[in-house]
Amino acid sequence: MKGKYIFVAFVVLTFALVALKPTFCLAQIEDVDLEKQLEQIRECVQKGDNESAINLAEEYLKTDSNNIEVLVTLADSNSRIGKFTEAKEVVKKALSIDPTNVWALTTLAMIYRVEAEQTKSLFAKKKLLNFAQVKIDEALKLEPEGAWANAEAALIYLARGDKKRANKIIEKALELQPNEEYFENIKIKIESNR
Repeated sequence: MKGKYIFVAFVVLTFALVALKPTFCLAQIEDVDLEKQLEQIRECVQKGDNESAINLAEEYLKTDSNNIEVLVTLADSNSRIGKFTEAKEVVKKALSIDPTNVWALTTLAMIYRVEAEQTKSLFAKKKLLNFAQVKIDEALKLEPEGAWANAEAALIYLARGDKKRANKIIEKALELQPNEEYFENIKIKIESNR
């Protein structure tokens, strides 16, 4: 009798393993595909191919809609081609998932700043720069030593006409991350606005 139970248990276990193995392998394949897509998105961003980055990110989000990195990257790429409304919607989704994500807060501040720089209305520009200031202050409160958040803060102060503060903050960003070419370019931009 005991042998019969062992045989039944063996059959059930074998069946379960056979039935689960394809599902497990499929999950592994899916993970590999997502990682491959993520790498492709990163490559497009590095090349400055925002349209392709947007298309790949949107495709990726159909499978993993809560990936903060992809959401923020999608927002950034949209802002770079002037789709500010879409960019803000996407980065706000990232912040609804993680309200303390410094990268998302910094990106939202950048979107507001860039939109402000492109608007002709002084009222709208001031309003957008105020929104940018609020978001970058939130980011810096969470991570005062964040080099990229400090660099964005410098650009916001520059856009607001406070060159002295902008210069002080970009110096901090350069202390935190020396030899960062983007930060050096911000410093040059600040100095050339005197």
